[in-house]
Amino acid sequence: MEKEEKKVYLVANAVVEDPEEGINLSALVAPLKTLKWLVALITVLVFSLGLYMILGMPDEHAVQAKVMVAKPRFGDAGEIKIGGGLGGAASLLGLGQSTDADSARKMQILQSSVFIEKFIQDYDLLKIFFPRRWDERAGEWVKDDEGNIPTLRDGYEFFLLRVFVIEMDDANGVLNVTMKWRDPDTAGKWVRDYIAFANSYLRTEEMVKIEESIAYLDKQLEKTQIKERRDILFSLIEKEVYQMVSAKVDENFAFEIIDPAASISDIGKKRKMRLGVIAFILSFGAGLFGAYAFYFVSGKWRRVSV
Repeated sequence: MEKEEKKVYLVANAVVEDPEEGINLSALVAPLKTLKWLVALITVLVFSLGLYMILGMPDEHAVQAKVMVAKPRFGDAGEIKIGGGLGGAASLLGLGQSTDADSARKMQILQSSVFIEKFIQDYDLLKIFFPRRWDERAGEWVKDDEGNIPTLRDGYEFFLLRVFVIEMDDANGVLNVTMKWRDPDTAGKWVRDYIAFANSYLRTEEMVKIEESIAYLDKQLEKTQIKERRDILFSLIEKEVYQMVSAKVDENFAFEIIDPAASISDIGKKRKMRLGVIAFILSFGAGLFGAYAFYFVSGKWRRVSV
């Protein structure tokens, strides 16, 4: 006796499963037609919840300033002809350093962890970066489960990840210094403070080097009575003094803002728009899933085998 073939047919909005014909797609749409109100309700509810959470997210703005490495007012130390054994001393003092090398060094310092941590410390930014960890009343940090408090290293990593962006325009040598924060005024202030702090930081560093150079040259001057060497040493000292005066009076000692800080984008608004689209898609998917789930649970999806 041949085995009787078993088929499944659609009965009362049920899916037809026929080995020869496959699944009846029109039956799959039936739950959506019957329960379109449920799809709409779930979509609206889930989307409303998502929209509420998105709108509650803090705003974020990006403020950018265009900066260039300031050119020194004094001439290149290489203009002074140094001989008689004093060339090595001048090189040791950094008097023969090229302008390009000095500019590259300044840009590296601007992005260094030591400089950034110093900036965070001097401007007391850890409390702003980690407000929930700071107890304003007690005036102290709240320790985590492991007994740790935010450190300058934590601030440095937060600063690079969430706040600070620096890019070099190779075409014209301009640095684009960008700060991102919840309000544009604070971000703009940080950009200006950062450049001003860099100028102050590098000016102080340069002053220390100049004073050390002058002290060294003074000792060399005491050791020699040869007129040519003394003339060279006097020229070097004169140049160092001129550098010191220039550093003291020049506010843009290392970096000069050529385009003031200005808001370039509302990052928070763009992000919220993207999240809103994603939330709607997910909400509609949740509505479809809920409709099919209700259809199955309510027993409207039935199969009959013959």
